[in-house]
Amino acid sequence: MKEVADKYKLLLKKFRTRENGPAVESMNRMGLKYNRNFGVALSELNEFAQEYANDHEFALLLWQKN
Repeated sequence: MKEVADKYKLLLKKFRTRENGPAVESMNRMGLKYNRNFGVALSELNEFAQEYANDHEFALLLWQKN
């Protein structure tokens, strides 16, 4: 389970390094408000997803974090 928690921490770190403040502000102006919004581009999210493909345990953790 520690390995999955470490993956989660690493993923959050990746999100924070690619955080796009103007994108978040734009979403907020359009009424798209989220508890956690990093403003990461979809193309980058797809890249991240490829790194974690087929990891069911990690997917369950992400689902629980909502």
